[in-house]
Amino acid sequence: MGDERGTGAFSAEDLLVMYQELVRSIRELHWHELLPVRLTMPQLKVLHVLCRHGKVTAGELAETLGVSAPTVTDIVERMSALGLVTKERGCEDRRVVYVSVTPAGEETLRQVLQERWSFYRDLFEGMSPGERDAVGRGLQALQEAVRRHSTLGRARTAPGGGNAKEHD
Repeated sequence: MGDERGTGAFSAEDLLVMYQELVRSIRELHWHELLPVRLTMPQLKVLHVLCRHGKVTAGELAETLGVSAPTVTDIVERMSALGLVTKERGCEDRRVVYVSVTPAGEETLRQVLQERWSFYRDLFEGMSPGERDAVGRGLQALQEAVRRHSTLGRARTAPGGGNAKEHD
């Protein structure tokens, strides 16, 4: 990898491949070694949404997760059986189902997040100071690129074609 002209610079394609490999490696570690509980990624996402937003309808949950209503129903049923969420029918419209996180669900998410934090802390502490410095500079550059991209995206989609900052 690196620039074929000999500059040592990585191409955007190189970085994308490296990022995908890193994410895949970490995901595999999480599922096999890091999770204190055996939950699927969709179940973890449900816990995140409910802990952040509180009680939501099953429809809102499906929309937020970008999945179908039957998929959410299945996920919520399994999580309810584990005691991680509760379901209740709407008072005015019995067709509406509200989903809430239980204290056990909150504790499960807390454990998962704590395990993830510990994993990354241990990973970074295992690096040399020079390696941590290089990673820090890379993360700062990536964060700045995301900010620039976000600002450009808002400018492109601003009403009337003007600068989005004028409309904020």
